[in-house]
Amino acid sequence: MPDPRTIPITDPDDPRIADYRNLTDGELRRAEATGLAPRCIAEGDYTVRQMLRAPGVTTSILIDEERLAADAASPDPLLPRIPANLPIYTCPRAILQSIVGYPFHRGVLACGRHSPHPDPAALAKTCRAALVLEDLTNSENVGAAFRTLAALAGVPQPGEPSPTAIFLSPGCCDPLYRKSIRVSIGLALHIPYARLEPWPAALSTLTAAGLTTIALTPDAAPAAITTPTPPPRVALPPAAAGPRPVRRRARPGGS
Repeated sequence: MPDPRTIPITDPDDPRIADYRNLTDGELRRAEATGLAPRCIAEGDYTVRQMLRAPGVTTSILIDEERLAADAASPDPLLPRIPANLPIYTCPRAILQSIVGYPFHRGVLACGRHSPHPDPAALAKTCRAALVLEDLTNSENVGAAFRTLAALAGVPQPGEPSPTAIFLSPGCCDPLYRKSIRVSIGLALHIPYARLEPWPAALSTLTAAGLTTIALTPDAAPAAITTPTPPPRVALPPAAAGPRPVRRRARPGGS
């Protein structure tokens, strides 16, 4: 028996699922990657659950009929975790793939809306560990940065300040682009981030908040990696994805 909350979709052009349409469209991808699109998309069961955990973000669910049937028999079903006010659209897998525009086999997607970015100065005062990403334009690498930071320094707990944060230069792609969310296993929806502008002068915001910037350099003059005593609160700027050196950007307020 179909779940009474599900809304069948029989036409890929149904306006109710417009947010999921043609996810590989070039103009749309550029808008999402630069943060100009107001929506964000989560792909797959685990990442959809992560989006549902983020308060007030999720706006709808799209699930194929095969995945819906498997969910009913699952010991940990997804549908009971979906708030009653969210529409749950369902359709055959072939129609879902026609909607999104590529061979999608994970069975379920969720659409959400961007939350306002926190103030960089306020965020820098509350975190104990941060990554500073410079001109990182590969969305999967951005997602991996969130996942790595969570593994090494922890994730936010409900009602508590986040122990971690990520600060982005203006040239970084949006962490809530579809591929970034997927590679981060949804952690980009939970670890707070903010853009530092103007760049690189805004790095002083981190220093003023008490974060110590530590970076690696091929220059032999700074201290050896085994010498410094780890400070209690650190900001780590990994090297930029391009060929430019980051030495001049790593120095303000740091080692």
